[in-house]
Amino acid sequence: MVVKPKINNAVGVVKALGEALGQQTQITNKVCEIVVPKSNGSGFVRAFEFPMGLSLLMVDIHLRDSITINITDASIKPLLFVFNIKGDFIHHLDNNHIQYRLPIESSSIVSNVKGRSQFIYLNGGGQHRFIIAMIDRYRYLGKIESTLENLPEILVSTFKDIESRVSFFYMNAYNISCTECIKKIYNKRIPGLVNYTYSEAKTLELVACLIDQYCEEVEGRNLVLNYKPSDLEAIKKAKQYIQDNLSVTTTIPELAKIVGLNQQKLKKGFKDLYQKTIRQFLREERLERASVLILRNEMNIGAVAEEVGYQNKSHFAKRFKERYGVLPKDFLSSSRDKWQKNAETHEQSHVL
Repeated sequence: MVVKPKINNAVGVVKALGEALGQQTQITNKVCEIVVPKSNGSGFVRAFEFPMGLSLLMVDIHLRDSITINITDASIKPLLFVFNIKGDFIHHLDNNHIQYRLPIESSSIVSNVKGRSQFIYLNGGGQHRFIIAMIDRYRYLGKIESTLENLPEILVSTFKDIESRVSFFYMNAYNISCTECIKKIYNKRIPGLVNYTYSEAKTLELVACLIDQYCEEVEGRNLVLNYKPSDLEAIKKAKQYIQDNLSVTTTIPELAKIVGLNQQKLKKGFKDLYQKTIRQFLREERLERASVLILRNEMNIGAVAEEVGYQNKSHFAKRFKERYGVLPKDFLSSSRDKWQKNAETHEQSHVL
C-alpha cells in the first residue's frame, strides 16, 4: 500500500493514511487521529499541529501488510526529527542517495532536497512505534532565528534552508533525556486543552534534546561515556525515585543511600546525564506536575501545592510564576487564552 500525503506535515500523513485504510479521521481538540481497522492490523496514528510550522506524528501500530509513505510530491520539505522506539523503520531520501534503517531506540535528523524522492517504509507483520517532529522551516525560522547562533554552522544552515536546496542527515542512538521525554509523550493521556498544551511543550523539549545531543557529539562533550553501566542504572533509579515521590522531600544523602552511590558521584552523574542538578530536576518535575493538575481543574491551588511537595503556598506561587510567567491561580485562564490565540493564528495562516 502506498500513501501520498497532500499536505507535508503530521496531519497530512494521518489524513492520507486514513483515506488509504478506509478510516474516518477523528479530530478532537486539534488532535487528528485514526484507529487502524482490524482488517489491516491494530493501533493508532495521531497528529498534533502546533503554531509556527511545528507538528508531531505519533505512530503505534501493528500492520498486516507493508505501507510506503511517499512524500515526494509535497512542495514543502520539512526538517524531520525521527525517534524509532520499536520496529523496523526504513527511510530513503534525496533520490535514494540517502538510505538508512533506523535501529530501535535511535533517532535521526533529516531534510530532503526539494523535488527529490522521499519514502518511509513500514514492513507488514510487525509492530511499529515511532515519533516524528516535523518542522516547516519557512514558518518556524521566525520563531528560532535569534537562538541559532550557538549551534554548529551546518545545523544553522539546515534550519535556514527554507528552499530545501541541500539535504542533511544525522543518526545515532538517542540519549536518556530523549528517552524520558518520549515516555512522557506516549504515557500522558490527558484530555482536551491539557493534552494539546502538554504535547506541544514536550515536542519542543524532545527536539531540543536531540539538537543538544547532536551538538555534544560534534563538540566532543558526551560525558555519559565516562560512567560504568552500574552507575548509570543507579542514577536512573534516583531520577525515577524522585518522580515517584514528588510530595516527599528527600535529601541528597538519603537519595544516595537509596540508590547505592556516594553523594558526589550521584550529583555529578545526575548533572552529566540530565543536564541539570538534582534540585533543579526536582523543582521542574514538581512544577510540571502542578501545571497538569491545575489544568485538570479538579483540585484547589493549596491541594495542588501539597500534592507536589510544597508546604509553603507562597513559595509555591513564587516558583510557579518563575517557571510559567503567571501565578497558579491564573494559569488555567492564561492557558485557555493562549490556546484560543494559537487556534485563531493557525486558522488565519491557512486562510492566507
